[in-house]
Amino acid sequence: MQPNKDQIARPAKGRFFAHTVPEILSLLGELGFSHSPYRKRLDVVFKNPKHESGRGTQVVSLYKADAIIIYSFEERFGPIHAKAAVVAALEHLAVLDRKENHEWSRRESVSFRAYLGELGKLTITRHIRIATLGKYRGNDRFSNACKPISVRSEERVVCAIELA
Repeated sequence: MQPNKDQIARPAKGRFFAHTVPEILSLLGELGFSHSPYRKRLDVVFKNPKHESGRGTQVVSLYKADAIIIYSFEERFGPIHAKAAVVAALEHLAVLDRKENHEWSRRESVSFRAYLGELGKLTITRHIRIATLGKYRGNDRFSNACKPISVRSEERVVCAIELA
């Protein structure tokens, strides 16, 4: 078994994480997320979001059989509401995790993202990143062999849930 590559960030100024690492690990165990056969569990990443989306505040991202990313919340969110949003997102992502089969590909990367919008609306999307790969010829430099020529992404709403 390989060790997990957890990354735990500190919350930025004016932000907080709704759960602690042990709470997230116990939730992942209870909900039964699938993971790589080479690791004991999913990698856990605590992160500060870089920008706001049109869909709302990003709560959780799931990269199937690889990692789960938990994002920090602004102070304007109450800790109780933030915890409820993370738990609801993890429960819905666990259902999607069981339905979808994971296929590793250099060309395509699939992730699921949960956003908390205004009025307590939780939106779960499927984000697909598709790379156009070039041909590697014998006279090309090997350092460019694995780099994609172009990358495009598309995000579609899977479901929207009203939180109480």
